[in-house]
Amino acid sequence: MQVERPTLRYSDVGGINHVLQEVRELVEYPFSHPEIYKHLGVEPVRGILLFGAPGSGKTMLATAIAGELGLPFLRISAPEIVSGMSGESEAKIRQLFKDAVSLAIVFSNLNRLNWHQV
Repeated sequence: MQVERPTLRYSDVGGINHVLQEVRELVEYPFSHPEIYKHLGVEPVRGILLFGAPGSGKTMLATAIAGELGLPFLRISAPEIVSGMSGESEAKIRQLFKDAVSLAIVFSNLNRLNWHQV
């Protein structure tokens, strides 16, 4: 597991302005203006799921979100998690999430897992 401090920003990601606006509303605004949500009595979303074909920019967007908000970014690859031993992959995932809770809100490359094997 790699912990990074990305320098990528929204301005570095082009052609997805409509997606960036949704990301701002769902992810950025609760961090930058929590008092608004508290005043309205609204709970902000607890997370978002980026999905799409390989190469569509999910990881780049996740990196830009972390960079824009100044958050650490965890890069986890499937070989770090997947194991042939029964129960071992699940234990690794539990441990990764346990370790990550205090570090970051952005996870990437979970889509590379074959969930039928985990």
